[in-house]
Amino acid sequence: MPTIALLGRVTVTARVNVRQGAPNKQAAVLRKLDAGAVVDVQGLAVGEAVQGNAHWYRLEGDAYIWAGACGPLQGAQTPAATPAASTGNGAEFDGFGLTAEFAGKLSQLFAACRQHGLEFRISQGLRTPRTQALYYCQWAERSPADIDAKIKMLNDAGAPWTAAVLERFRDTPRKPAWQTNALPGAGWHQWGEAADCYCYRGGKMVESGSDPAYKTYADLARELGLTPGYYFKKQDSGHVQLRPAGGATDIYAWSHIDSVMSARFAEKPSVV
Repeated sequence: MPTIALLGRVTVTARVNVRQGAPNKQAAVLRKLDAGAVVDVQGLAVGEAVQGNAHWYRLEGDAYIWAGACGPLQGAQTPAATPAASTGNGAEFDGFGLTAEFAGKLSQLFAACRQHGLEFRISQGLRTPRTQALYYCQWAERSPADIDAKIKMLNDAGAPWTAAVLERFRDTPRKPAWQTNALPGAGWHQWGEAADCYCYRGGKMVESGSDPAYKTYADLARELGLTPGYYFKKQDSGHVQLRPAGGATDIYAWSHIDSVMSARFAEKPSVV
């Protein structure tokens, strides 16, 4: 199984098994982690796809936990590396849950960036509705009352499964940093048509979204027919998506979104 050396820390968001020796559900269970547990990560592995997400975090002692049961990776650090040559067909993004069309275009974008002396790496592709709901609810300026109003709207619009996912994270601990305005199912990440990518120099991520590298990245994305978050009203410099529509609700009714999301991401009775 391919593994990328990656150091950081994640918070578990749902009860999950720690697997020994391999990133799959057949590996032996070492222990279980409850939601709220914080663990140190040593790598990112591509393993068995669960609910459309094939990412697993490697822990100390050759142990693995499914990334879909974790929040975003904090304090990520990677050793300097030479980017793999692009084939242009998106194969380098296997395991990130992207559609074939989007993966191909993203591959072309990374190749164009390299021609400008810029190294970009993908951080996140497919994002489950539960992770999207967590990000949505975490913002300190979004109150439980605000979320209750959205839950009611979703139920009234014929999206009960999505409403239940959002309600699950209603009282999650808040953070000052904004992460998203998209409700679960509304963002293109849940459709495999968006990715968050970041520039690296000397093996270190360029954290400032105002760095000129991100404008170059955005302009090259536009040339390929992609839509970069750099030019969003709420700037999201690392984000890039396939469609010009801001979100799925610009195209689909909530009832249709709910049907698609529940079919793809409905929870299984046991932990991974």
